[in-house]
Amino acid sequence: MAKLFCPKCGSDADVFYENVCRQCFIGNKTLLECPHVVYGRICPTCDSVFRKGRWQS
Repeated sequence: MAKLFCPKCGSDADVFYENVCRQCFIGNKTLLECPHVVYGRICPTCDSVFRKGRWQS
């Protein structure tokens, strides 16, 4: 029986995810994307937040 290997990195693997080994599969995924800067309005008196056109405490 021929050994199976990952076509991306060449390592031997028993289980494949979308035709690549686990390490290559995980390394290709983005878990979270968020902006570098978040702008918001906060009341300096009561710490309410202006969200969706209204103040929320």
